[in-house]
Amino acid sequence: MPVEGGEESLVLDQARSGYWDLLEKGICFIDTGGAPQLAIGFFNFATRQVTQLTKLEKGKSPVGAPNLAVSADGLWVLYWQADQIDNDIMLVESFR
Repeated sequence: MPVEGGEESLVLDQARSGYWDLLEKGICFIDTGGAPQLAIGFFNFATRQVTQLTKLEKGKSPVGAPNLAVSADGLWVLYWQADQIDNDIMLVESFR
């Protein structure tokens, strides 16, 4: 929604909750849709264009895991990556 008021409009539909960070000049986000490989993108407020910054080596993170932070100067991006997710079921006999 414009600061002066008025109609709201969609700015960016590639970013999901927890997968983006707001910067002074735009939005840095993990693009989770469409392509088989995840990528980090940047939506520029001035140009209203999305630029792909890099592709990520590993697969998707678990749904709902917040996983992106960008330094205030915009030079560093920190994201959470799941290399392997396992669950073990164990039987414990004579447990009291």
